[in-house]
Amino acid sequence: MVKNVAEAATGEPWQADFGLTPDGAKGLRLSMLGVPGTQVFTGIGLGNPPTEKVPVVIARRKAKESIFVSLLEPFSSPATRHPSRAIRLSSVAITGGDGVAVEMESEGRKVAALVSSAPGEKSCDNGLSTDGQAAFLLWRDGQLIESALIEGKLLRWRGDRVPTAARGSAGF
Repeated sequence: MVKNVAEAATGEPWQADFGLTPDGAKGLRLSMLGVPGTQVFTGIGLGNPPTEKVPVVIARRKAKESIFVSLLEPFSSPATRHPSRAIRLSSVAITGGDGVAVEMESEGRKVAALVSSAPGEKSCDNGLSTDGQAAFLLWRDGQLIESALIEGKLLRWRGDRVPTAARGSAGF
């Protein structure tokens, strides 16, 4: 059961902050990529135990299939909660197969990621291409500092081959 429901329609990226302390200085930010036809509902739901009331966010789309791309980002001070310092998510078009490609940027850091189970080489309009199931690149202040490739042999950025770790995480 959700009470005090508010609803909004969006096709743009959106965020919701959940304060975990009485002053709201510490909490969790949910960022989600926008897709036309997305409905966002907020309200107050039941926690654990059910007598505890907790904030609720629900994103809904009416489609035969849809991919929801979201990011949960903890914040621990008013400065990191400020919207200008938030992580920005953007979607990237893929050619050569189905999947999800995103870019995330925040405070001099950027991650490009592509996840697809389609066989063969896939490429994104941002310059990332791979034959793997997942590829991640991490930059800090414009310098590529980490890369990872899962279940593949090829990772390229703007046509240049990128050395990769056998498995790993972008460490964003």
